[in-house]
Amino acid sequence: RPQLLSLFVTQIAEMQSNMEFRIENPAESFDDSDLIGLLTKAYVGGGFISAERAVTLFTPTAVRSRGIMICARSQQDSGLAGIVIVVLPDSPARRMAELDEAELQLLAVDPRYCGLGLGRTLVATALESIHAHGLRKTVLWTQPAMVVAHRLYERAGFVRATTRDPTFDGTKFLAYEKKW
Repeated sequence: RPQLLSLFVTQIAEMQSNMEFRIENPAESFDDSDLIGLLTKAYVGGGFISAERAVTLFTPTAVRSRGIMICARSQQDSGLAGIVIVVLPDSPARRMAELDEAELQLLAVDPRYCGLGLGRTLVATALESIHAHGLRKTVLWTQPAMVVAHRLYERAGFVRATTRDPTFDGTKFLAYEKKW
């Protein structure tokens, strides 16, 4: 499995030769302020969450403890350009995945890099990581207003799972799943 992940990361690196960012792990390679800044730009700036709610949801310790964080850095200034978190079945951060499924959480792309394929690259890298862990099903939940993200997920092979639509903290979300 590590060989598969290594091969995939190499392929991603080759794809990125013309891009403005590079995929990295581990999550410790950037500051908490970078993480909070990115999540604030993507979620608060995008109108998906209030600044007050973001303060409680996006504490660096809580975000980092969710799972495997895959991050992308800008090649221009080495700033944090995007993240996605892979939540494995044994994680206490798992919100809706079953014990044989992984869950994607907190896909965030800095608005400066939207439309360049960074979200697609982060999701593809996350899926390969999930596959390398031997899991064959992934779920995620997203806000109804995140239509750009819905298209990205559908292009990555996710399908709507309406019977699994969750409600967290009084907010309704849309569920997607992918099997392979």
